[in-house]
Amino acid sequence: MGCLWNILIFRHHSFRYSSYCTYMFIGSITSLIHISFSLTDRIIDKGLKIDWTANSIVWCKIRHYIAHCTALITLSCLAASAIDQFFSTCCQIKWRSLSSIHTTRQICIYFIIFWMLITIPNLIYVKPVEFASNKRLCQYTSLIWSQLINYFFHLCCYGILPWILMSLFGCLTFRKMHQIRNRRIGIVPSIVLSRMAHMDDQLSSILFFTNHCLYSIINSF
Repeated sequence: MGCLWNILIFRHHSFRYSSYCTYMFIGSITSLIHISFSLTDRIIDKGLKIDWTANSIVWCKIRHYIAHCTALITLSCLAASAIDQFFSTCCQIKWRSLSSIHTTRQICIYFIIFWMLITIPNLIYVKPVEFASNKRLCQYTSLIWSQLINYFFHLCCYGILPWILMSLFGCLTFRKMHQIRNRRIGIVPSIVLSRMAHMDDQLSSILFFTNHCLYSIINSF
């Protein structure tokens, strides 16, 4: 429900042409796909006692591929939204020009294509494996790819890197917004100023709270 609500909010005409809201919109869609596949598998496994990932080689491969692909796209969009919001508050035109809807759409397409290609080995090196106890599990058959998943993707792409980027640029954005608000005093009427500041604060709070929630959801599966 949260992802659906985010999709509806960020498709509103007020946010439709906002670059960092576009990142959140794409991230919410891929997060919804990620959660749907993960929950469907767990409901069938725990509720119906049917382990599709262990019995179906097709489902085993597709689930791993889509789970990793959508999670990485989501986290990339979350980090990009924090960076984009920082650029939008910069005074220098060369940095502020990077925060545009055209650039955002191109970057989102690059993210999707890049992670779809990078995670293709999940379709090759994942399949149901039978152990000595006659138990079948969906496992990686390549030791190199398994180590790459554990020590690069899980550690860096899912953990350290997105959190560092979102925290760093989040703090820089709030600092910039505080500086901008101080400059507006005496130039913009107080009523307009309070309304603009309130809208900026609300949007920033929504974005960073959504980032935190989506990041927690992705890393819980």
